[in-house]
Amino acid sequence: MIFRIRLFSLILFLLFSTSCKDRNKISLQINAKSAMNYVQKIAQIAPRYSGHPNNAKCANLIAQIATANGADVKLDKFNAPTPYGKVEFQNVIATIKGQSEKFIIIGSHFDTKKIDSIPLFQGANDGASSTGLLLELIRTINRSKIKPYYSLRFIFFDGEECFLKYSNNDGLYGSRHYATIIKEDKSSELCKGVVICDMIGDKELKITVPSGCDAGLTKELFDVAKQNGYGKYFAWSSFDIIDDHTPFKKIGLPTVNLIDFNYGKHNRYWHTKADTVDKLSEKSLKIVGDVVLDFIINFEF
Repeated sequence: MIFRIRLFSLILFLLFSTSCKDRNKISLQINAKSAMNYVQKIAQIAPRYSGHPNNAKCANLIAQIATANGADVKLDKFNAPTPYGKVEFQNVIATIKGQSEKFIIIGSHFDTKKIDSIPLFQGANDGASSTGLLLELIRTINRSKIKPYYSLRFIFFDGEECFLKYSNNDGLYGSRHYATIIKEDKSSELCKGVVICDMIGDKELKITVPSGCDAGLTKELFDVAKQNGYGKYFAWSSFDIIDDHTPFKKIGLPTVNLIDFNYGKHNRYWHTKADTVDKLSEKSLKIVGDVVLDFIINFEF
């Protein structure tokens, strides 16, 4: 009799737990057309490499759109030495306050590579695609009126691209700057994870997470992708890369970098005049956007 009571109690507990989980699940999806519209607006500001007047124009546009969609926005301007002398950079930090002071960083870079031979380099995939997607994530969450559990810090990094060669003093200017800030003020202790998006709009989408990213965080995201029917678009890469997740990894935060680093056959569109909006697709933005949105809204990690 006691065994039956305990078994019945266990069954009730499992049913209750499952129903609570299902009831608390938040289902949101981005609008792919809206995301592409943001991507096009960013890509049209060309060139926008760090230090160029268009770079500041782009940062201001990002701040304007994020503010209009309910985010608390801050422009963080700073100077840093580069191979071409001191340059002023500016990160755009757009925060959606959650129920907790703990927060997740969702990042993208908006600058483009400085390529003198391509004076109007769009950087449609390499910079604009992820930046437009983050703006759409902000818009979607704001329209839903949902207050997420974790606070969400959408950070649009300046200076991801190196001027000459990636080193401790060239490239990743914005992410290195912000990682230093949160380490020094100890707010990094409240950061639960870092999700970086970069080059995510390719029509032939295949996200390959660099091998050095956090295994647990990446597995959680892959699980979300599978649950949304998009598992085939996400995989581990066999090699690591330097990107905006790197400075956060160095200060001990779990990171995942979502990047499709095979842009055109043999990566032939990357850092060329062919990196234009016509090489992108709404479907790819939709896939990555819905997965990232589900991930940051519903999971504790």
